[in-house]
Amino acid sequence: MWLIYLQLQAIKGIGSCLAYASSKGALNTSPLYSIIIGLFTIWTLTWINSKEIKTIGFVQKITVVLKVIPIILVGVIGIFFIDLNNFYSLEIGNEFSFNSITVTTTLDLFRLFRNGKCYNSK
Repeated sequence: MWLIYLQLQAIKGIGSCLAYASSKGALNTSPLYSIIIGLFTIWTLTWINSKEIKTIGFVQKITVVLKVIPIILVGVIGIFFIDLNNFYSLEIGNEFSFNSITVTTTLDLFRLFRNGKCYNSK
């Protein structure tokens, strides 16, 4: 019974993501299209996983590369948008300490994510 529940949740999640991606498309207006595409996606992935090991390995390599590329791009591009004025110094005296960087970063993150919402610093 719990497998049926998990499959329905997966279908709902896939359908919701696709409906959000195509906000003006048919997925946003008809739950039937969402269910059909969710089932098709799940059964296609199940079919791929039922193939031989080399095929599964090839698909996993492709999905890992497709996941890692955006993560690397966000990190590399994000480096150019770092503003050092957003970090406050908590140094006591003229000595540098790693502890001051840790405390400053923690306080800045708490300031940014107040009450579970992300606030723009500008």
